[in-house]
Amino acid sequence: MTISKFILSISLLFCFQAAKAQKPVFNHDDTLRGSINQQRDWWDLTFYHLKVKINPTEKNISGSNEIRYKVLVPGKFMQIDLQPPLKIERVEQDGKILSVSQQGRNAYWVELQKEQPRGSMQSITVWYSGIPQVARNAPWAMKVCHSGKARTLSSTSL
Repeated sequence: MTISKFILSISLLFCFQAAKAQKPVFNHDDTLRGSINQQRDWWDLTFYHLKVKINPTEKNISGSNEIRYKVLVPGKFMQIDLQPPLKIERVEQDGKILSVSQQGRNAYWVELQKEQPRGSMQSITVWYSGIPQVARNAPWAMKVCHSGKARTLSSTSL
């Protein structure tokens, strides 16, 4: 075997190994986060009414999100995504509290009680809360120069 054939063989071996190593590995969270599934394909989002309450003293966030949607085909379960550290506190439709189960890290399945007729406009309200992680290098914690003097900005000075 000549040197050139040997180098070619080694190069091909590395190429095959590199291609094999780059094969993506998907887990349950990836599937929930990126797929159109049975909990998503029956409804079409039409409107969000997002309310956010920021409590700097307690360092938490809470609020609600009214989700309006059009029913494409009747469905019973709806997937709502919310990233930790925020958590869903409760979900209501027409004043009735609905059953919610967490699926994986970011997804929640809401079980609807009300009939969802094809073509109808419906809404649910999701209440959420949590304590967000403090940013290590927040954009508001920086030095600025004003009139030749450096000044450090922080969340308390804004």
